[in-house]
Formats: sequence, structure tokens, C-alpha cells
Amino acid sequence: METIRKIQQAFGEDAMSITQIKEWYNRFKDGSTSVNSEPRHGRPSTSRNDNVINQVHTLLTQDRRITVRELADEVGVNIGSVHTILTADLGVGEIRAEAANDGAEAPSPGNRTRHAGLRRK
Repeated sequence: METIRKIQQAFGEDAMSITQIKEWYNRFKDGSTSVNSEPRHGRPSTSRNDNVINQVHTLLTQDRRITVRELADEVGVNIGSVHTILTADLGVGEIRAEAANDGAEAPSPGNRTRHAGLRRK
């Protein structure tokens, strides 16, 4: 397709993928004049609102060694959402794995747990 070649030539390595180019090409070909996404159907995300972010922050300040799983269970969202809240919203710079047995033996995949924590960006 000529359009793909022109976009790739103009933007080089910064060009969007061929799939994205085709999607945008078809949108404009079908008469769309906006670059904004259309409203999506379905339930809006409820896992990253101010209330949930504040709950995670409060729990984390009460116990800096609380695990991501414990935060997720306590707040009622999935682990991925807690991770995003910690890194993107609260600026926690590192989420590290710590030995669940307080260092009695070296951490291994079988005895590690994720702790939220502990270094601000």
C-alpha cells in the first residue's frame, strides 16, 4: 500500500506499525475526521480511581513490608492494578522480591513473596 510506504519513509524507525497504519487509514477512509478514540462500550475501569489509590497509599504507609498480593486482597483489585498504582501513581521506584522467611535461606522461586516497597523515584 502506497500510504504505508510514505509513512514509513517520512517517519523511519518512529513510524507506527503496519497494523496501526491500516487501522488509521481505514478510519479516515470511512469518513472519520477525529484522531480521538471513540467511546468504548463496557464497564469503565474502577481499579485506578482516587479512592483505590488512597487506600493503597494508606496501607503502604502503615506497613512498608506489605506484599502486593496483600494490598490487592485488601483493596479488592488485581495484582497488576496494584503494581500500576504503586509505580505510576505513587512513584514507588522498585518492587522487590524478598525472602518470605526473613533471610534464613536464599530466596528461590518457591519461597519468595513480592513486597511493595520501598524506594521512591
